[in-house]
This record gives sequence, C-alpha cells and structure tokens, in this order.
Amino acid sequence: MNTDAHVNASVAVPLSAPSFWIKDLTLSYFRSYTQLSLSLSSKSVVLTGHNGAGKTNILEALSYLSPGRGLRQAKLGHVTSLDAENKAWAVYAKFAHEDGEDEVGTGLATPHDERRTVKINHTVAPQSDLPKITSIFWMTPQIDQLLNEGMGHRRRFVDKLVASLYPAHTQHLHRYEYALRERSHLLKDGQGDDVWLSSLEKKMAEESMAIHSLRQSFLSQINPLSLAPETAFPKASLSLEGFIEARANDMASLDIEEALAKTLRQNRVDDARTGEVKWGLIKRLLIFACGTQKKAEFCSTGEQKALLLSFILANVRLHVREKKNAPILLLDEVVAHLDEGRREALCSEILSLGVQSWMTGTDVDAFAPFGDGVQHLKIKNGQIE
Repeated sequence: MNTDAHVNASVAVPLSAPSFWIKDLTLSYFRSYTQLSLSLSSKSVVLTGHNGAGKTNILEALSYLSPGRGLRQAKLGHVTSLDAENKAWAVYAKFAHEDGEDEVGTGLATPHDERRTVKINHTVAPQSDLPKITSIFWMTPQIDQLLNEGMGHRRRFVDKLVASLYPAHTQHLHRYEYALRERSHLLKDGQGDDVWLSSLEKKMAEESMAIHSLRQSFLSQINPLSLAPETAFPKASLSLEGFIEARANDMASLDIEEALAKTLRQNRVDDARTGEVKWGLIKRLLIFACGTQKKAEFCSTGEQKALLLSFILANVRLHVREKKNAPILLLDEVVAHLDEGRREALCSEILSLGVQSWMTGTDVDAFAPFGDGVQHLKIKNGQIE
C-alpha cells in the first residue's frame, strides 16, 4: 500500500519536515477495524471517505495515546470491534524522532476491564506518563459546542491543555477534587468536626493556588502566541475570573490561601444546603475574539469554529517552542467547514509548523492546498484502499 499518495497542489507552501511523528500504527479489534497496520512517513495524513467509512475511528484510536477517555469520551468497552469475539482492543504506535524511536501501546488486558493498560517501550506505565512521549490535541465537530456549553466544559478543555504543558497540573486537580468531595460528603452527612473540615478547606485553598499559578502561566504564554501571527484566523484571548484572580494583584499567595480557606469555612452552611461550593476554583473562563473584545459565545457559528481552531493552533505553536517532542494534531471534519482563505491559512500553518497532523474529510478537493505535503489514505468500509 502506498501511503504517500497525494492530492494536487494549488498553493505553494513552505514545508518544515516534522521532527517527531507516528511511523507505525496498529489497531486491533478497535471499532470498525479488526486489524489495521499502517507504515507512515513524517508527512501529515489525510483520511478521506464517505460518512461512516471509519475515518474518525482512526483519530479516536490515536487520541488514546494521550491520557483520558479519548476524543469521543466513550466507555472503554464500547470501542471494541463487533468482530472481537471476546478479544480486547489495543492501539500501538511507534514514534520516530531525532533521538531514535519510542513505542507506546494501550488497550484492555481483558475484554471486561474497566481501566486501560499503558505500555511505554514495553514497560507498564501510568497514563500520566504519556505526555512524556508526546502531546496529542484534537478538534472535532463536538468541540464546536464548547463555547455554548457550561463553564465546566471550558475549564476541563483548558485544564487538559495546561496539563499537557505542566504534567503536575493533573495531580493538583486530583488533590483538589478529592478534598472537595470529602468536604461535600461531611457537610451533607453533618458528621465532620471543625478540625477535619478545616484541614480539608486548607488543602483546597493550597491546591487552588497551585492550579491558579499553572493556569496563569499557561495563559501568559499562549495568549501572546494567539495574538502574534497575521493569518486568516481570528485572534483569540483567554482570561479567568474568580476568587483568586480578583485578589492576585493585591495580595500575597499565602494571604489569598488563608482568605479562601476562611471563606470556605464561612460558607459551610450554604454549601451543605446546595450541595455545591460557592467559591470554587474559578467563576468564569472567558474567550474573546480579539480586535472586537466580543465574547466568543456571542460570535457566529463560523467565527466560533475559527476562534477555537486559532486557539488550538496557538497551543501547538507553544508546544513546538517549549517541548522537546512536537505534538500530534487531530482535525476531524474541520477543513470542510473552512472557506478557501482559511483552508489555505490552515495548510500554511500546519506545513510550516512541522507537526504531523491527521485530518479527515469526505471531499478530497478540500485538501488540495496541502499539495504533496501530505500522505493520503482513502478509506472504504473500514479498509484502506
């Protein structure tokens, strides 16, 4: 099979060869693929085929090479191929880079496991070690709704990006959430004594400051990158609003921690009644379309798509600059929804960044601006033609 087939070029684009890419990919009993093996060059990958052909299934498999539940947020048992016959699904990738190669495998040890196993270079490892090899980012049609969903969805989206740059962020979030749950249970049951509750509230305040610090460090780096390039994409800017953010410029960190712990203590009765925390980590995460200072949720659907893509590209630029290994970018049905000018801008951005991107679409002509800078795989009924 020739995976270097390409679409015709219509735009000349400077090419920066990826220094980190997926060289080999194998799927076993994953969704529509009983077995699939690909050998690839460092070029970006275009997957085309009709709806339901199995394009997104490949991107979903790749998303499991990062921590979490994948781009569809599916239950682990639901991704098993219908032809598995009590066999467990698995995803294997060999990453090539300047210093050699790394192998990553993940999947279920048995069909009924509730947790997936991860192996890095043949050694069992926690999911939290996956970002040490690479970071994988994606944009799907479902992410388009991010700006119109609740604030919790935005926080989780941004926290995933923060954790990919600062792995310790995940541990701070877990410790905060554990203390939060313990406090909520004690307040609900009315069994916690003051010393116990105070200890949990102190822990929540400490972890809140650590989380705030890493979030702000991330935003201070990504916002300038989002604002800097002159492209066809709108410029996006993020900001946080909350208890800590309102005091960060005027108070020392320890003083803010004490103030937050005190506020949590004072709100025990209200929190017990509502089952929620009145003063959580942040109240609002705002995304602006810069130049207009218009909040993203008030932009048109087309503007929102372009804003999110602009932000994701800025995040890729940040990782290319800050981390040894470049990220892998997954774009599911994104190109088809862009006008001609933005397709060309996306093409220029991806090829000049030097990252391996995996893109899906039904129309091969939509990828014409990429020319021979991509390898093209045609998919039909779960098979590579």
